[in-house]
Amino acid sequence: MKKIYSIYPQMKFYHESLIAKKRLVPYAMISSQKNYENKCVKTCSRGFRISSNGLETFSVDQISKYKSINIVIGGSTVFGVGSSNNQNTIPSLLSLKTNSIWLNLGIRAGNSFSEYIHLINLLHKANKIENIIFLSGLNDLYLSFLYNNEAEFDSGFFPDITESQNISLFKKITQFVSQKVSNSHNKLYASKVKSAKVILKNYKNKYIRNFQLISSLQETYNCKVKFILQPFAPWTNKKFSKNELEVFDLLNDIQDNSEWINIKSLMSNNSLYNSINDFFISLSNKYNLEYMDSNTIFTNVKSDCFVDSVHLNDNGNKLLTELIYGQENN
Repeated sequence: MKKIYSIYPQMKFYHESLIAKKRLVPYAMISSQKNYENKCVKTCSRGFRISSNGLETFSVDQISKYKSINIVIGGSTVFGVGSSNNQNTIPSLLSLKTNSIWLNLGIRAGNSFSEYIHLINLLHKANKIENIIFLSGLNDLYLSFLYNNEAEFDSGFFPDITESQNISLFKKITQFVSQKVSNSHNKLYASKVKSAKVILKNYKNKYIRNFQLISSLQETYNCKVKFILQPFAPWTNKKFSKNELEVFDLLNDIQDNSEWINIKSLMSNNSLYNSINDFFISLSNKYNLEYMDSNTIFTNVKSDCFVDSVHLNDNGNKLLTELIYGQENN
């Protein structure tokens, strides 16, 4: 990891044991650490990352004090893993760009349903909501491949809560991105190939439910609701930089034979990506929600944007901010 830190120094702050350690919370499964601060990350009393326009800071735990708010909700990309500091997360950049308050409801290592539960636990506290943007889609896809059956409840990264209570999120993430595992994963990989249609069906069922739920927020809170398919490096037409390619190669060596490297190969399939994109277009039309595919914005971009396959640096966050801002002003 030291070589990766030499290329993207900010990443070492996201791997610190305390900020990476999960906090178990009722109903929503997990959250980030409360009131945590290092040179890169600062969270509020609810564990959400604080956003800033450079002059003021905006905190989820102060939601009831703001006259009007906007919300970006999702996983670690929204949280801002890969950004150099709190000011360069997507909600912060939107706050600066629009001269309005954007709150960061990003949750590391969650699924879309846990994200939704965190959201509805807070919405009643807001005085006025202008926009809710869901930037999501990848964690559920990975988990659908990892647990290729339709469970009673959505699978998470920590399915056995009892067993994992004393295991840090940092350890789990380290296993997720770096653990070398046995050849038994080749059998897992083969089973995933055979069951890809079932996996996609289960994935789509989650989002049929999700879109039914989130579309109701538009009428209830008289706000705009958008869903953005988050970026995944293999789905883009980006011209990857020297730094990006080097980090990808380093991570591939670290992740060799892991569940992630095998499943990432399946997720990278263009026909799967096109099927998912078409599915979200259809759902958004059905439920009258705005939908955007953020993977299209990286075409012909040569500068560094990805710190790994799913997380963005400051440049990548700025591109996504411009995409959202452009939609806001159309």
